[in-house]
Amino acid sequence: LSTSHGDSSGDPWGDPCGDMSQGDPMVTLAALGVAQKKFGRLDLAVNCAGIGIAVKTYNSKKDKVHDLEDFQRVINVNLVGTFNVIRLSAQLMSHNKPDADGHRGLVVNTASVAAFEGQYCRNNSNIANATCLSS
Repeated sequence: LSTSHGDSSGDPWGDPCGDMSQGDPMVTLAALGVAQKKFGRLDLAVNCAGIGIAVKTYNSKKDKVHDLEDFQRVINVNLVGTFNVIRLSAQLMSHNKPDADGHRGLVVNTASVAAFEGQYCRNNSNIANATCLSS
């Protein structure tokens, strides 16, 4: 993310990771390409990024609705970004030679307990469901 040290953490490999928080497919593909270039193939992708905004859908005391742009940003980072990594990783992994069990790679998706309860259940349950559909 732009507030993390992601750009500098890629330096030991000779390539920056870039800011993947905006869901740009080209930035994601470039970051996955850094790993593929360094190790010769992509075997593992882990989705663990997520943001949340603690805001009521409607605040009657302030007569204020939840800002749609904030909600869209959360969905873009958490759901669209996760799907983007899944699809681009799967493409790169499809070129791997299968291992003894026939596997070409692994994508690990994380979601908080909020996938099943709490304010962010819609977003996290979509990640959990995408994981089931991708396997």
